[in-house]
Amino acid sequence: MTTQVILTLRDEMYQRAKILARITGRTVQEILTSRFDQVIPAFDPNNLEETMRVLSDDEVLQLADGMMSSEEDAGMRVLMAENSKGRIDAAGREELEALLKVYEQGTLIKVHAIGEAVRRDLRTIP
Repeated sequence: MTTQVILTLRDEMYQRAKILARITGRTVQEILTSRFDQVIPAFDPNNLEETMRVLSDDEVLQLADGMMSSEEDAGMRVLMAENSKGRIDAAGREELEALLKVYEQGTLIKVHAIGEAVRRDLRTIP
């Protein structure tokens, strides 16, 4: 599965990608995608400990401090209230399930990041 994203790049960055694409016989999109794959670590939910080990200290701390966005949190609270009153429709239920999954995944990542921060002596256990 892929998602199309529109990015604004500095002209010199685009020109470097264009030259590299021409030299390697690839498209600019392929060049940029491969660079993103190298820079942005994949989160394997079955192996978060290993994922955390390859992140920088700053990235680990960012994840340890991470929270669901205020918009997502507010939306989830409204939908949960509607659900508890029995006034949620199928679309609302689907949205609530998606938000709960985001929350659950975020919490799991946060817990592993806190553990990694403690392991690296970036944080102490209160």
